[in-house]
Amino acid sequence: MSNPQTTEARSARANYPILQNKQIADGIFELMLEAPEMAAGATPGQFVNLYLPGGMLLLPRPVSIADADRAEGSVTLAYAVVGAGTQALSALPEGGVLDALGPLGVGFFDYAGSPLEKGGSSGEEATQSVFLVGGGAGIPPLRFAARRLREQLGDAVRIRAFLGFRGAPWYLREFEAFCDEGRCGSETPGAAPFHGNVVDLLKSELENDPFASFLLNRKTVSPRHSPLVLACGPRPMLAALSGFCAEQGFPLRVSLEERMGCGYGACASCTCRMRGVDRPTEGPGPSEPGGIVKKKVCAHGPVFWGEEVVW
Repeated sequence: MSNPQTTEARSARANYPILQNKQIADGIFELMLEAPEMAAGATPGQFVNLYLPGGMLLLPRPVSIADADRAEGSVTLAYAVVGAGTQALSALPEGGVLDALGPLGVGFFDYAGSPLEKGGSSGEEATQSVFLVGGGAGIPPLRFAARRLREQLGDAVRIRAFLGFRGAPWYLREFEAFCDEGRCGSETPGAAPFHGNVVDLLKSELENDPFASFLLNRKTVSPRHSPLVLACGPRPMLAALSGFCAEQGFPLRVSLEERMGCGYGACASCTCRMRGVDRPTEGPGPSEPGGIVKKKVCAHGPVFWGEEVVW
């Protein structure tokens, strides 16, 4: 199981002042809330439920946390405008307030023995390198992960970002602030240095990197050299990445983008099939080895081990 601290103990629903709500790329908006307690309790990979004013839509809109600044007491959320709910969200003015609940869910580092766990055994020895692999609207939570890794591990960790965009790249400056290296690709020719999907970008980079190429296609990679891979993006991208990491023996944490109802485990609209793994994880375990169980993405995730997900 993961850390015993529950999301219920850290989350609170309230009206939060809107510090910023602006478009940062084509169809992508950034929302910043003044929320000191939320910022203090948030971990990378978690999300926030946003409730539109006046009961505009029945269900909340879950949005990943792109940053949490404890010193300023602010939480930054980035979202894509894809429907009526997010369209209405994008029209909310700065200086207003927004009903929100968070932080919610299990994040990238919310498990026993994670590199950021105090006193954990994996911090100095096992996590020499972290790969951040993101696609489209899945990129924002990786920005938060980069910040927290750098803040807590300093120069002891090498952070490399591999980001995929459909059009022109965005958030690159924010990643540059915390990452040692970064590559970006795009499905649009000419929009980024690499034309293709982000998994191909990762493979290409590793094959041409003298430091990393020796890791590829080895049956056993020592924990000291094996990178921890954190990923968020479209399900096909995550499935392909999971297969690649399984072949290479790279531990992989994936954040699933599933349609949610309540956002905190009261309903079962976001259940996904999972298999048992020999790693610390949230939620029910299978009744027998190799068995399959259903877990709620909102409560037991949204972050899971790559080999845990039945793709």
